Amino acid sequence: MFFSKMASSSLDKKDLEIFQSLDQENYGRELARKAKGEFTLGEVNDGMGPHPVLITFESLEEFVEWLANQNDQSMSLYTVSSFNNQTISKIRLKYYLDNNYNPGWNSYCEYLRERR
Repeated sequence: MFFSKMASSSLDKKDLEIFQSLDQENYGRELARKAKGEFTLGEVNDGMGPHPVLITFESLEEFVEWLANQNDQSMSLYTVSSFNNQTISKIRLKYYLDNNYNPGWNSYCEYLRERR
């Protein structure tokens, strides 16, 4: 199941500036291959979801091929409600796949501080 991305042409001036500043380098197969489990992309609001489900993948290889060709800019457009709101980014993927992953917000902030 594939959902159409939001068109960047529909963004207002402020959102377009944000969009243009996002990383355009693809995530690549090395990062994508580290994923395990079920492969679904959907919106999550305040811990509820994913709803709606935007994309599902039937196999690991299908998912890897898709994710390897995504980047922060392209991922910001997968939404039905709000541009670039809590979207997946390369740094979030790396944090989630890190051996010391902790779902707490403070842990994520510390992870970001350590990489600056």
